[in-house]
Amino acid sequence: MKAGFFYEHVINKQPNSGNSPGVLIPSSSAANHTGNNYADFLLGRLGSYTEQTKNLINDEAYNITEGFLQDSWKVKPNFTLELGLRLSYIGPWYGRNGAAAAIFDRSRYSNNPADLTKYTGVVDNTIDPGVSPSGTDRPGVTLGPRVGVAYSAFRNTVFRGGYGIFNFHDAQQAGALSNPPRTLNSNINNVTLNEVDARSPELAKTSLYVLKRDDTSLPRTHSWNFTIYQRLPKQIILRISTIFVPSRTMAASLRRSIASLKTTTPCRCCWLVKPAV
Repeated sequence: MKAGFFYEHVINKQPNSGNSPGVLIPSSSAANHTGNNYADFLLGRLGSYTEQTKNLINDEAYNITEGFLQDSWKVKPNFTLELGLRLSYIGPWYGRNGAAAAIFDRSRYSNNPADLTKYTGVVDNTIDPGVSPSGTDRPGVTLGPRVGVAYSAFRNTVFRGGYGIFNFHDAQQAGALSNPPRTLNSNINNVTLNEVDARSPELAKTSLYVLKRDDTSLPRTHSWNFTIYQRLPKQIILRISTIFVPSRTMAASLRRSIASLKTTTPCRCCWLVKPAV
């Protein structure tokens, strides 16, 4: 019998690398283009202008706690069975030191144009303590069973096969830590420098990146393998193997418009993180 234990605490702390000073971008396809980018700058004509109100520190972490059991049985002289089980608690990314992952709550969304800059529906732990700093709540222990067999059908031929479930942590979701009203990221096109100064970032369209609160799935791989070993003359061993490793619930982004919620307010885009089947 074999047994083991594993614990891991991972911290990722970095700025979100937004363009807080602002970025001036000329473009030959802009409506106000003179035909020369340098001349566009001198005249204050821009293809686009992008600015983020401030750079937050994406301070987040997660915990993994695992244990496993494994044993081998000689069922017959020519048949061996291996069984194992890995028990895993794979905690979600969660915000630290004031950082928190945001979710979108449809029930809190206001269709009133006066609430446009309140970003109703975007909720995190700093707004509602009832929302986890991770935005989502993971289930308890997940199971990762393993099974392997070895069978000697003939004197010089051995068949081996195995199956196992492997659970993984999802990729970092730092974008969910930087959402209105904590930070705003806006982009305007075909403008002049004077128009940029006259714009109010709080009234500009901004992008959102939020998590699905009810998504508690984890990336998971099912591994199947089968091998034939054949001893040949002169101490040569021929091995033929096949492996099948499908994976499910890998992280993906789904772009949706809040306008799809049957609203009449100006469109604001949001990214909902959901598993890809």
